[in-house]
Amino acid sequence: MTTTKIYEPDLTLFKSEHGPISPHFEEVISLDGRIESSLNWDVELNRAHQLQENGSLILWDLQLEPLNFKSCFDQLCYSSAQLAIETFIKQVLPQFDNTFGVIISKLNGVPLDLNEAENSSHYFDVISHELHRRGALFPEELMVFALFDLTSIQSPSEQAYLFSIERFAHIQLGLKGAKVPLFGLNWENGRARGGSLYAPRQEVFEPTLGVCLPRDSSESEKLDKLFLELNDQGREYRIICEEQFSESWYGLDEIIVFLDMMDPVNGPRLCEGFEVSGGIIKRL
Repeated sequence: MTTTKIYEPDLTLFKSEHGPISPHFEEVISLDGRIESSLNWDVELNRAHQLQENGSLILWDLQLEPLNFKSCFDQLCYSSAQLAIETFIKQVLPQFDNTFGVIISKLNGVPLDLNEAENSSHYFDVISHELHRRGALFPEELMVFALFDLTSIQSPSEQAYLFSIERFAHIQLGLKGAKVPLFGLNWENGRARGGSLYAPRQEVFEPTLGVCLPRDSSESEKLDKLFLELNDQGREYRIICEEQFSESWYGLDEIIVFLDMMDPVNGPRLCEGFEVSGGIIKRL
């Protein structure tokens, strides 16, 4: 049985002298932070002050140079992003106590040209590292978002591997076209667990069923079949990675595992540990 829980930003964090703050966004305010930009955002800030007076949360879209595999190694690109972020922190954030978060990147799924990346996993390891490097420049309490369009990634298991919480541990994900309940918010449409990026107050489910994402991804078609079956049945479930199995089983009554795809020594031990704690392991 699943239980419902309301996802909403902690509005106690947004105490404004202008009165109560609405839990939705009237609009997203874009700021040009690219290399050619003067970083003069007076027009945009005037609009932001109007929203502040109306008691609305603000989601900023700080438009930096497009991120790709090559640009992650480009010092000029990073320096440009660093300057834009520092300007945003010094000139914008102090004025707006109704800031909900900031978007620092919008990317499609796996590009046709991986450049020098060995594979898609290597590509997103590099992208993730760069996003975390930029995200670390912001105050810790500010939610920093990266948006990804996953509609070109047809395999549910590939989405699960590429956009695991382990890879993007300290970046808030906004996902478009998620086929599985990934950690993050839905950017337009999808099955991400946190509701909608642009309408944060929604009912979301805290499932009691888990699916273990094994370290070995060589037989991902098995996972694809399982994910599609669960989706077709309308089942709510949470994906947990084998590497974080014990730390992630909180709230779950049952976990589905492909034992032959897990570590031959540690896999059975993890399953036994969950069973000892009172849980049910369904071995496939």
